[in-house]
Amino acid sequence: MTAPGHPDRAVSDPIGLVADLVAAIEHQLEPDRIRAVVASVAGGRSKSRLLAAHLTEHPRVLNDGRSPAPRAVGDLLIALREAGAQTVSPPCCAECGRQIRTLQRRGQDWYCWNCGRRQPEPCAACGNIRRLTSRDRTGQPRCSQCPDDDGRDPIAVSFFSVDAPG
Repeated sequence: MTAPGHPDRAVSDPIGLVADLVAAIEHQLEPDRIRAVVASVAGGRSKSRLLAAHLTEHPRVLNDGRSPAPRAVGDLLIALREAGAQTVSPPCCAECGRQIRTLQRRGQDWYCWNCGRRQPEPCAACGNIRRLTSRDRTGQPRCSQCPDDDGRDPIAVSFFSVDAPG
């Protein structure tokens, strides 16, 4: 979790470390502008340290935009591109490789709008193959036309009751 030659910098100065990593490859933006973008995306201490640690271990993501990576890395790439960065790559879809401007995620991977959509499955109630909107109480897929309704009163099914002793 440390940068070579900079022990514990990912912990002691994560924003400065990320700004330095970006400035090393991005020459179109001023260092102060890079630092401002990094600070706006990095958020709190935990998120900024996660961002610094990941970029220290995987600096190639700044050039190729490929996941797997934390969401903060994708947000940083998008923010840098919006700020005018030319060398930093935008995030790329893990499936088709298309450069993307907004993130959809499954696990640690980024997907474009088309690849990120859920694929049609057969509905457990009607059997039609459609894009699913929910899952029933047993985890089976349901389409928008077949909501999960077992006829029971939701209040009677709940675990807590108003009359139950404290």
